[in-house]
Amino acid sequence: MDDNYPSPGPRTLLAVAVALEGGLGALAVAVGWIVGCPTLESIRLTWPAAVAGIAAGLPMLLLLWACVRVPLRPLRDLLRVMDQIIVPLFRGSAVWHLAVIAALAG
Repeated sequence: MDDNYPSPGPRTLLAVAVALEGGLGALAVAVGWIVGCPTLESIRLTWPAAVAGIAAGLPMLLLLWACVRVPLRPLRDLLRVMDQIIVPLFRGSAVWHLAVIAALAG
């Protein structure tokens, strides 16, 4: 990241991410309740749902692989942004921090 904007510490990043992602989840539940769509009642933790979730993540993993392996300028630019902004932002975060953020992000 730019030296003029220091990266927040891992605990600050976790707190902000939990507030934002958790707030969006709470907002979704509230809007569902207002419009008569019971959000929490429609969530089912089943094997087919887990497989569907994993399948939905595969295109993003494929894009990440392409960024690293395919020598196209737009993909290299995306990888450079990840290395300069995203990696330093999460540097020092524990694995469980990342797991909590990922779980709240859906």
